[in-house]
Order: sequence, then structure tokens, then C-alpha cells
Amino acid sequence: MSTSTLATESFELGHKSYISGCTTKTNIVLHGSFSRTKYSFTAAQSSETCLMQNWNIMADKNAGHYVIGRNANIYSCVDEEFWTNHAGAHKKFAELNKKTIAVYLCNELYLEKENSKYYAFGFNKPHNMYKGGVFEHSAMGYKYWADYEEAQIAALVELLKDVSSRLNIPLTMARDTLKYNPSLISKAGIVGCGNLNDRSFSLPLPAWATNKLELAGLELVD
Repeated sequence: MSTSTLATESFELGHKSYISGCTTKTNIVLHGSFSRTKYSFTAAQSSETCLMQNWNIMADKNAGHYVIGRNANIYSCVDEEFWTNHAGAHKKFAELNKKTIAVYLCNELYLEKENSKYYAFGFNKPHNMYKGGVFEHSAMGYKYWADYEEAQIAALVELLKDVSSRLNIPLTMARDTLKYNPSLISKAGIVGCGNLNDRSFSLPLPAWATNKLELAGLELVD
């Protein structure tokens, strides 16, 4: 397998966070992290790497190959030849997991609005107040979602182009990354986890981000 020249930061995960069997990859799956970022950190939680630290603690073989932080840092976590249960732990997802590269974008995902303030993680408590950008998208019973950073999406473009060129994965992407349609994986090289698992609510993308991806050369397919 060819070696990437893309600048990444390595984050070492314990062997219980992934499966070390080598498999050929045919697709890339995008996820939202549903984890704290700089817009929802408390005084005791100020590290962008909290998602990856949690993977080590949980040790449930559910890690991602790559994580893209809000600061546009790209973290390499799992060797591309290995695989994880990122699409779902049930045995019905085993073949999907084996043949896919998992990319996580750090993001709080769905938000709840109360008195002009936004809250993450389903609890309208002060420690869950969200202070970043918001976009509206009606899906999965939610209306408000945490927005992404322009630099974060630019880093995603770089990573997708790098991985697709080395692993011969088409730069075609599902237009609606939340629409449950497992057959999309045969038409699009890049899909959202929501396309493969109807219980996954990641990853909604705002129109501006989708436009950036299309302008960068990704072909969007339905």
C-alpha cells in the first residue's frame, strides 16, 4: 500500500481500539464525532483530542482511521490496512467495516435551542452550552446543527484526495450523507455513515460545505 505524503499528526491508540487484520479498502465513510470541541469545552475538558482519548478508554474497536479537528489538524489513528467497527458493531456491518476507511470530523452535531442559546448532547445545562456557528437542517427529528470550520472542510478535501488517489477510491460522494441507502456505496466512493446505518445521524453537511467539496472536484451523486 502506498505511503501518504499528507501532513498528519499521529495519535496512538491501544490495540483494543481496532482490528489488526489487513483488508482492501474500496470506500471512505464520513462521520461526525458527536464530541466536545472548542465551542463546548468546560474548564476541565480543553483538549481537541477528547474523541480519540475516549476511543482508548472504551476499547470497543470503534475508532476511526482519521480525525479532522476544528483547527484543521488531521490525526492519523489507525493504519489504513486495519479496520474498525465504525459503521456499527453488529455482524451485519462486518463486511462494510472491513472495506472502508473511517474519517471523523470533530463536531457536536445536533443542538437544542432555548432562550436564544444552543445546547449540545441532549441536555440543556450550562456545561453543555454551545458557542459556535449553527446551521439549520431538518433531519432525524432535529433542526439545529453545529457548523464546521472552512479550514476543517479544506482539510477534509486534502485528505479525501490523498486517500482516494493512493487507494484508487473514486472521488464521488453521496449528496445526502444522511439518507439511508446502503446501495450508494456501490455508486459513490465516499458516503456518510447515515447512508449505511439507519440509526446513525452523522454526518449532515451545510450547503456551503457541500459546495466547497464540489468545487474542489468531488462529484456528488444521488
